[in-house]
Amino acid sequence: METARQGVAADFEQEAKRLDVAREQISQYVNLLHRKQPWGWSLYEGITALEQFRDRVVQPKSMPEQVLKELDAQRWQQWQDWLPAFQSIAQMIIHPADNPLATLQLPAYTAALQDEMEASIKKLAGLLPAYQQTLHSAASALQFPLRYQTKIPSNNL
Repeated sequence: METARQGVAADFEQEAKRLDVAREQISQYVNLLHRKQPWGWSLYEGITALEQFRDRVVQPKSMPEQVLKELDAQRWQQWQDWLPAFQSIAQMIIHPADNPLATLQLPAYTAALQDEMEASIKKLAGLLPAYQQTLHSAASALQFPLRYQTKIPSNNL
């Protein structure tokens, strides 16, 4: 009976040592997973952030090796600070097919054409006050009952 107890105790000690080794390996793994990297976040935080995009199809794009070598927390913060400004600028950019000048169907663009267009716009802008005055006079003469808006901001010209 005593031999059986020693065998169980030996198995228990051996299992305890095996579990201690496994626990230490898991602890090392978790520590590595949560260690902050030079770019300012841990692998765990990166994996968690990627989980938000699990249902999206994203084409992998590799970053040049030199950029990765230079990436640190400060550079990452600069990129994050710059991103909202970039997004607001990107929203202002229209697709070439939506360009208001597309209806002109110009065969080619030249500096002379730009100068001609600027001159025409300035000429129209100069005529606008007279047009507005004529419109106001006509509306007054007709006793037009509705208010109308004829003011066009000059900074858009």
